[in-house]
Amino acid sequence: MIPVRLHLSPIRLDAGLAVVRDGDRLLVDGLALDLAALPEPDPEAEPASPWLAGPLRREGGVVVVPLLLPHGPAAPAGTLFPAPVAADADGPVALPPWG
Repeated sequence: MIPVRLHLSPIRLDAGLAVVRDGDRLLVDGLALDLAALPEPDPEAEPASPWLAGPLRREGGVVVVPLLLPHGPAAPAGTLFPAPVAADADGPVALPPWG
């Protein structure tokens, strides 16, 4: 399975976000991103999801997925200043609390 790291960019929104790993796919609010057929980054291309904060890329065999991280008005420091999140196993990906 391809190793994946989510690089999160906090944004104040009332919407929630669900991320699920399914083999070589990442489901971001239901939209499937194919990680196995990752194209070369194209800075002019439209993002595949409104949740993407930039193009997907590979760094040393790891797929880096820049995602917006919605949070509430009372979000804890771990949400406002999140560390990268590993999404290496199938199933729901644990994101920092919404707050």
